[in-house]
Parts: sequence; C-alpha cells; structure tokens
Amino acid sequence: HSFPTRRSSDLLQAFVSRTRTFRAPNLDELTRASAGLRPQTGLTHEWGVRHRPSDALAWSATFFDIRNRDEITFGYDALSNQELNRNLAQPTHRRGVELGLSWRAVPAVQLQAQVTHLRARLGDRGFDVPLVARNTASLAVQWQIGDGWRGTLAGRFVGPRGDGSVSTDGSPLWPSLRAHDVWDVALHRQVGHLSWALGVRNLFDEVYSTTGYASTRYPMPRRRVHAELSWGF
Repeated sequence: HSFPTRRSSDLLQAFVSRTRTFRAPNLDELTRASAGLRPQTGLTHEWGVRHRPSDALAWSATFFDIRNRDEITFGYDALSNQELNRNLAQPTHRRGVELGLSWRAVPAVQLQAQVTHLRARLGDRGFDVPLVARNTASLAVQWQIGDGWRGTLAGRFVGPRGDGSVSTDGSPLWPSLRAHDVWDVALHRQVGHLSWALGVRNLFDEVYSTTGYASTRYPMPRRRVHAELSWGF
C-alpha cells in the first residue's frame, strides 16, 4: 500500500509491502543435491518513502526485512561427506536499507545512483550468509547527445562476500571473495525503426568473481566489445 501526498510542486509517497516468496531448486542445484533437498520459503517486509521535489530530481529510501527458511546453498553436507546443494538448517535473516537517486543535471544528462547496505545473518549464531555482500552500489549516467544519439556509462560496486562453502552450522571455512567494481560504456543510435548500439563491457578489464567455493574462484568475463542491432515494428 502507498500513501501519496501531493503539494504544489512535488510528490511525497510513503509505502509498505509484505510479500511471501517460494523458490524451488533449479536444474543445476538438483543435479548435485543432498538427499531431501527442499524448496526455500520466505517473507519480505518493506517500508519506505519516495520524493520528487521537482521534475529533475527524485529520491527514495527503503528499509527491508527478509526472512527465509530452508535457504538453498552449496556447501559441506555432513551426511554424505561431500560438497552438495543443500538446505541451511538455520533460517536466514536479511535486514538493510536501500537509497536511490535520480537527477537530470541538465536536460540532456541524467544520473541514477543506488546504494544498499544489508546484514544477512544465519539463525542466531551470528554468521554471515555465504556469497552475500554487505555493501553494493551502482551509478549510471545517460547523455542524450542529440539527433537520435545516446551515450551511457554505468558502474557497479560490490563489497567483499563470504565464500560459498560453509560448515553445516554456517560458520566460514575459507577466505572471503574480494570487493570489485565494474564499468560499462555504450553508444546508442536510433534512426526511425532501426536502432543499434556499440559498447564495451568491463571497460577497465577488472579481474573478479561473484561465486567461489572452497577458495576456488569462478572468474567473470574480462573486457569485451559488443554490438547490437534491432528493428522495431
């Protein structure tokens, strides 16, 4: 539910939400699964405000609380003495805040930013949920160059996160994955029904991983050039 209040020059909106979630194991997880792997369930609460003081500026603040049971993770399974996809024995609890900003600095340039801080805890033991970073941020700048041309620069930062392999009680067994930031740039062109784009992903050739188990890291793609062509009807 949301509760807007309109004044002469802006819009202030408060909102709350309550959502139940359900996730069944995917095919990859079932391929290497512990006996009796179950779907995970969850409950999410959100509270926040959105404010647009002018046509050029908008911001938001959202507080969230997420509680999951039987969360699916990859780690040591004591029954089989193997690394398998399994359900965590303890419930998980994620709580945090997300701040968002959208600003049109000049008519042709728009900036969007988002910062998130969360604590993801396992039961009452104080351990962090594996592969969940406490701090993330993103920044995107879009420039309408004119005559159908548009340029974009987008970056994302992810703080350190725990290794995916944990003991049965959730305690860490291996060093954390390091923090990283990745930047993409692209040039877009629209001519009638035809649009094309040329860009570079991972512009600064960052070496990083988003997943790792037992100190084995799975690297993400390095710098690469991409081109897109589409026709709209």
